[in-house]
Amino acid sequence: RGHALNLPDGRTVVYPRGRPGSQWGYTVMSRGAGASGPEDTVAGPWPPGRLIAESEIAPSGAQVVRTMLPGGLDRDLWGRRDGRSPFFKVAADSGVQERAVRFSPDGQWVSFVSDFTRTEEVYVQPFPGGGRLQVSVNGGREPAWSRDGRALYYRALDGWMMEVPVDGALPNFGQPRRLFDATAYASNPFFVSYDVGPDGRFLMW
Repeated sequence: RGHALNLPDGRTVVYPRGRPGSQWGYTVMSRGAGASGPEDTVAGPWPPGRLIAESEIAPSGAQVVRTMLPGGLDRDLWGRRDGRSPFFKVAADSGVQERAVRFSPDGQWVSFVSDFTRTEEVYVQPFPGGGRLQVSVNGGREPAWSRDGRALYYRALDGWMMEVPVDGALPNFGQPRRLFDATAYASNPFFVSYDVGPDGRFLMW
């Protein structure tokens, strides 16, 4: 259950799997992409007292997870610099839901959705820490980076796919522009339900 992630090595898939007898408990697992080998448990320790619902891993091995309390409440983002270091809060505002996290291709930024303004918007912020920047306008969900890091895509609340140009080493985020109407394709308020290939084509269902 939950969002599956292909690691940069091209040979491993990481995914959260429900714990037996638990509606909300998840264990982060990994398996060879050929699905021929056994499952392995991704090492913790995990944020105390919280359940894991989503995991994102950068090329450097840094990790961000979406956590929640039992019952699906209080969704927050926690990160760690590698697979052995302790977790710290990335986006965990009280009474706010943060979700749909993605690393930039260079692992220096994370994008995510937050209802901090009581409207779902797409934000970016440096990893492991720094000030956040709102990049969506009038609401947004499901952010995903282009493979070269020069664009950030998201779904507007009316279902259209949007593109935000990304320029420079800082980087600078431009104004969103409408790409196409994606209302005919599946969407999800909690994680990104599409992908963008190296040639810029979208994989949707």
